[in-house]
Amino acid sequence: FAAIARTLRPSGLCAFTVQSHEGDDVVLGEDGRYAHGDAFLRQAATACGLAVRLFEEAVVRRERGAAVPGRLVVLERS
Repeated sequence: FAAIARTLRPSGLCAFTVQSHEGDDVVLGEDGRYAHGDAFLRQAATACGLAVRLFEEAVVRRERGAAVPGRLVVLERS
């Protein structure tokens, strides 16, 4: 997040998807991928001076026919 904040111009946007889970922190899942909690994502963005402009549930991929939960996030440099 610090690198995003450093490289974005004022009012610049950054959009990304991330695998998520129901907890607050970051966990390493059985699939070997990190999943991020909503509280972690929001706190990390805010700590770097980024405003959350969009934060919604998304399916980031399908694995073995099942939807992998995630978030679509858009951040803005204030």
